[in-house]
Amino acid sequence: AATGDSFPLERICPLRFDAPLAPPAAARREGRQIDSHVMREGARGWSDHADVLLIEGIGGMHCPIAPGETLADLAADLGVPLILVSPLVLGSINHTLMTIEVAEHRGLTVAAILFNDVRGESRDVIESTITEITARTAIPVWGTIPFNVTDRIEPLAPFEGTPDQVLLQLLAVQCHTADAEGGAILHMEK
Repeated sequence: AATGDSFPLERICPLRFDAPLAPPAAARREGRQIDSHVMREGARGWSDHADVLLIEGIGGMHCPIAPGETLADLAADLGVPLILVSPLVLGSINHTLMTIEVAEHRGLTVAAILFNDVRGESRDVIESTITEITARTAIPVWGTIPFNVTDRIEPLAPFEGTPDQVLLQLLAVQCHTADAEGGAILHMEK
């Protein structure tokens, strides 16, 4: 849709399953096989049509995508930077930092962190989680997807619009972590 063109669903998402399970489990449930080559070629096929391609890798770095393959394998093969979406729940600090460590061990680049407030956490919980994580990594935190809201992201920068518009704005800027005295966790420069 962002290309200004219309594409069939099979082109946008060549492998889809009904069950919200890891792809191999969902495929088994439907009596189907997964061809991971289809995923790779599907992503590479957009190079002539898009300046930015967002690939949703729900399930985490070690989520299986095919027998013997994980999302980390796919990201490494495609050579894409990662935007880590981390749920704001007990254990988020550990989960986020371990995911970053796994990515770095695999030679992958985590470009940014975006938190998903899946339970309606207090402002204090959100801010303390972000503070603890930014104290331990230089990876910029872009903001928070608010609880029970599907039409906006609360960026730590002055951007507005739908989630896809905000993500594109965030992708179009150079991110810098601000110093602690500046009071900002993230400074965005156009």
